[in-house]
Amino acid sequence: TQSLVVGTLLLEIEANLNGDPGTVLEVQGTAHWLSGSIYPAIQVASGGTLTISGYNYHDLQGALTNAGTVNLSTALSANANIANTGTFHFLNESGSIYGPGGQTFANTGTVVVNTTYTSTIGIPCVNDGTLSIEAGALSFYTDLVNNASIAIGADATLTLSPDSTWFNTGS
Repeated sequence: TQSLVVGTLLLEIEANLNGDPGTVLEVQGTAHWLSGSIYPAIQVASGGTLTISGYNYHDLQGALTNAGTVNLSTALSANANIANTGTFHFLNESGSIYGPGGQTFANTGTVVVNTTYTSTIGIPCVNDGTLSIEAGALSFYTDLVNNASIAIGADATLTLSPDSTWFNTGS
């Protein structure tokens, strides 16, 4: 396995980042993804921060595993699975995740929505952590299986897919 480790440097990605199968982009410091496709798997370590922003396309081709912080303020095309054990922030007017099918968003950490607009999760989601909608709205356009807690603030909205939402015992 080949690795590109981002430590204390700021890495700004504004084009395609390619790698051989098994290559991992490990974020231990701060990385800012401005646009393009990332083909290696991304691992955000505890204490690391990945900010995904900008108005151009963002195409995730390798799995994203977050144990630190991800700040999403743009549309992310997820062609691979997302696993969150850290904190995943939906910020700004366009923080959304969508995919062509077969991907999942697995949350055992904390997902925070704090925006004045609607953020969208358009791939199946399993929540075993916390969904916190502080301000704005969060919409699920596909499956949500909730096994844990959802907190909805006074100025917040949660919209669920009518055909495929499950709230299991204890949620």
